[in-house]
Amino acid sequence: MIYNLNSSELFTNDGDFIKKIHCPYKNKDYHINPVNKEEFSCNKCSNSILITKGKTDKEIKNWVNKKGSHACLAIAWDDPNLQIIED
Repeated sequence: MIYNLNSSELFTNDGDFIKKIHCPYKNKDYHINPVNKEEFSCNKCSNSILITKGKTDKEIKNWVNKKGSHACLAIAWDDPNLQIIED
């Protein structure tokens, strides 16, 4: 995954756009409830939240496409699959 700090956009390693990361609620851990071991629900907006750590680009992109506009991502900054850029 490639995360652009300036645009808040997440891309696959091949450069395919996944999602613009934005939370108007500036969610904290106490705003989310577990749905299952990989997915959470937001107490503020009820959107689904996926933690990206350990996920492949394909898994993340497929999940976002499945959830549509109700998909939120919690980026794990220590994920070895994450490259951070500033463009």
